[in-house]
Amino acid sequence: MKLPFRIHRNHYSLSTKICLISLPFVIGVFVYALGDFFFQSRRILRQEAVERAHCKLENTVSCVTNYMMEVETLSRNMKWQLQEDQAPDSLEAFSRRALQTNPDIFGCTITMNPDSFPRGIDTEMAQWIEPYDDAAGPLSSPKVITSYCDPISSNGHLEGVITIDLSLQWLSEVLLRDKPYDHAYCVVLGKDGKFLVHPDSTKLGNKTIFDDRDPLTQADMIALGHEMMAMKKGYMQVTINDETCYVFYQPIEHTNWSIALICPESDIFCRYNRLLYILIPLLGLGLVSMFFFCRKIVAFFIKPLGVLERQTCYIADGHFDKPLERSRRSDVVGRLQNSFVTMQESLSNYVRHLERVNSETATHNEELKQANLLAAEAAQRQTAFLQDVLHQIRTPLNIIMGFVQVLRDDYTMISREEVSQVTEAMQHNANIITRIVDMLMASSAIDNRKSIEKNDDVRCVDLISEAESVFNARTPHVADLQVESHVDESLTLRTHKEYLMKIIHELLFNAKKFTTNGQVLLRVKKSGKKLQFIVEDKGPGIPLVYRKRLFTQFSKINSFSVGLGLGLSISKQFSVLLGGDLWLDDSYEDGARFVLEIPVK
Repeated sequence: MKLPFRIHRNHYSLSTKICLISLPFVIGVFVYALGDFFFQSRRILRQEAVERAHCKLENTVSCVTNYMMEVETLSRNMKWQLQEDQAPDSLEAFSRRALQTNPDIFGCTITMNPDSFPRGIDTEMAQWIEPYDDAAGPLSSPKVITSYCDPISSNGHLEGVITIDLSLQWLSEVLLRDKPYDHAYCVVLGKDGKFLVHPDSTKLGNKTIFDDRDPLTQADMIALGHEMMAMKKGYMQVTINDETCYVFYQPIEHTNWSIALICPESDIFCRYNRLLYILIPLLGLGLVSMFFFCRKIVAFFIKPLGVLERQTCYIADGHFDKPLERSRRSDVVGRLQNSFVTMQESLSNYVRHLERVNSETATHNEELKQANLLAAEAAQRQTAFLQDVLHQIRTPLNIIMGFVQVLRDDYTMISREEVSQVTEAMQHNANIITRIVDMLMASSAIDNRKSIEKNDDVRCVDLISEAESVFNARTPHVADLQVESHVDESLTLRTHKEYLMKIIHELLFNAKKFTTNGQVLLRVKKSGKKLQFIVEDKGPGIPLVYRKRLFTQFSKINSFSVGLGLGLSISKQFSVLLGGDLWLDDSYEDGARFVLEIPVK
């Protein structure tokens, strides 16, 4: 059998101690390898993010540059067309056609000197100018534009200018398209550090990247501004609004502008952080699993020592009754374990012997204690019974002797009616004494009887008639007997008539004694193969606390009432000897109802 595993307070098992000693080194190696994997993953992810952001910035700048080059090409084509056709009406047609074929162009203007048409046309010094508000409003107005100005010269003299306007709203839409990360955004700085494009429109206008910057705490932003104004290309790690961001910046060709792609670090490393959230629980689970399997392995190798330890603890706790597990090993540990098993068996036999002796001694002591209690109770009951018998006999004798003395001394002076009352009272008390003597004789006669001869054939109707006669002859006459017979008059019983009549008389006597108002009912009926005599009265009934010992000898509800407490107990024994039973009907609540049941053959 398997023994229970036990760990003492403030102590651990040997396998646990070995694991706790060796596990820190294993955990250190495991954590170091996993940590190196994390750092390498972060470095690779950072490099990938930098390359991705650079690529995105290059694509954005390329997109903006290509469109600006398209504008420049459009300007050159228009100059070439002006050489072919210098009519004033053609200028408006050229401008209108440029707007129709290029919907992203905000406006196109060709400005010429009045006397410049007959001459030849030449081109030089074309450039993009700083953004301005065409509506003379704030820089944040949707009318903010930038223009490409291409001068028209002839023989070294300026003859006119082709101006093609682009809205900064278009530039903002291009920069916000296809962001590499959810919270990434682009800004554009002019040559003096002003914001030309920014998600926060309040920064557009006269605000520069250097405004409201603390050189001590925001030196990184100031350095970023100088790098972008110097038209350099690269990336920096800066803090914007208390959040670490990677800023990738690059100049826009043919302009004095610099574009910056701002990527929050949380977006760049979001996949890394998700991986971290998954790997940290896995790390904990791995450490727990490592400890568990390490402990299992160590426990497997030191199992014989653990078995021996549990056996000694089991015996030390006083468990000698269950056999221990023998070892099949032939080494020292196995022989030591088997020696403990042999010792445990010897101790178990000895303890069982002691427990058997103690149990027998305790049983004898309990029997002696119960015998002493029963003897003391019997002595008390015997004394109380003798006193009750003397009282029950002395009282009616004193009454009889008193009436005898009265009749002897004053017989001639007592009226006939009074004599009749006196003789009736003397008869009643003589019946009480006779009943007490009969009870004592019946009790002494029934103690050793286990069976009786049932040789009397008695008709049920004769039993009822005799019981009714005896009931009516008993005094006092305060209650009448009502008889209900539900059996045939020819029904004959083979029984012991004397015992049966004693039971019926006792039940009727008690019912008449306790009924002061109403009638006593005797009902006779068959119940299967049994005949029932039911005696029902309208007396005070029997309290619940007395019902359990109702049929016990010398048991009385009222110790001052007439009787010895033998009637019901003797009736119960008589009914059992007759092959039947006697019980109290608990469902009846208007008094007491006793049921005598005997077999019918």
